[in-house]
Amino acid sequence: MGRGSGLKQDVPGRTVTIERSYQDLKDELGLDHYEGRSFIGWHHHVTVVLACYAFLIAEHARSFPPSAQREGCDQSLSHAA
Repeated sequence: MGRGSGLKQDVPGRTVTIERSYQDLKDELGLDHYEGRSFIGWHHHVTVVLACYAFLIAEHARSFPPSAQREGCDQSLSHAA
């Protein structure tokens, strides 16, 4: 049994989250738009994209705290039932 085979068993639900985040990085922030030739230029591009993504995630968390989301979900589910 290889080392990598246990990874998917440990975090089965994370694959979809990771793929969705990667797609957001490509679509919304232009992760795949770099067409330069140097590693330094690519590194700068990826660093800026990841910094922007971190900022967006932090702003989203600040605007919608987890406790408010849980309370909102409970209310909406009770209204839906």
